[in-house]
Amino acid sequence: MKDAFEELKELIELCGVPVVALSVPVRYLHSQEEMISLSDLKNLIKLLKRFLEVF
Repeated sequence: MKDAFEELKELIELCGVPVVALSVPVRYLHSQEEMISLSDLKNLIKLLKRFLEVF
């Protein structure tokens, strides 16, 4: 009988690992002072919290 780890390993081999990229628009990237919109950051946090609740 297979254990849960073996079943998960087979599922990953068949379907791959789901991945999502989350980012925030940034101005002046790689400079001494980067800028982001606080509303963008707050919305990203909300999105991440909701994502983690579901998955």
